[in-house]
Amino acid sequence: MSTPASDPVSNADEFALQTFERLQEAAFVRQYAGRNMQRMKRYYDSAVKPQRYDVGEKVLLYNQRKQRGKFAKWQILWQGPFLVERRLNDTNYVLRKGKGKHTN
Repeated sequence: MSTPASDPVSNADEFALQTFERLQEAAFVRQYAGRNMQRMKRYYDSAVKPQRYDVGEKVLLYNQRKQRGKFAKWQILWQGPFLVERRLNDTNYVLRKGKGKHTN
């Protein structure tokens, strides 16, 4: 939406009318943005597949922490294997460090 240059108001009634019109436009824009955001969320969520790990399963852990003095492309971001000990909720698990040559 374009923002028109506002002319100076000559009286209080005109100011109140302009303010009311701007509030109506802002409410319309907020409603439109909310609908657009929900549509984008629906498309995003349709591609996301929930992942569930069972107790006793071996998993790798993605760690984004940057190491000082190393180029990002040479850093190892995956650690493990770890053993799933317990599931706390849909996204959090208790892991135990497994034995193996790839454990960091």
